[in-house]
Amino acid sequence: MDHCRDCNSTLKSDELECWGCGSKIVDKNAPTSYQERFRLVVKIMFLIFAALTVASVFVESLSLWKCFTGLAVLYLVKSSADYMAETKKG
Repeated sequence: MDHCRDCNSTLKSDELECWGCGSKIVDKNAPTSYQERFRLVVKIMFLIFAALTVASVFVESLSLWKCFTGLAVLYLVKSSADYMAETKKG
């Protein structure tokens, strides 16, 4: 038997909505969405650019301004994607 995350009432395995509070039941085996994969890729790219920005201080062939600009753009994209994912969850 499963339990509702909001009100802790018992649920059948085939129910899609809680009978007590009306909240939707999240499928545990649901595949990851495109939005979650996009957030993961942006986060990895952000961490790579953060490392490149630090490395550009010590390596002469890397441009500090280009790395910092890429880091700033990826930060904006990452924060926007996080915000959109949170508002979609409710």
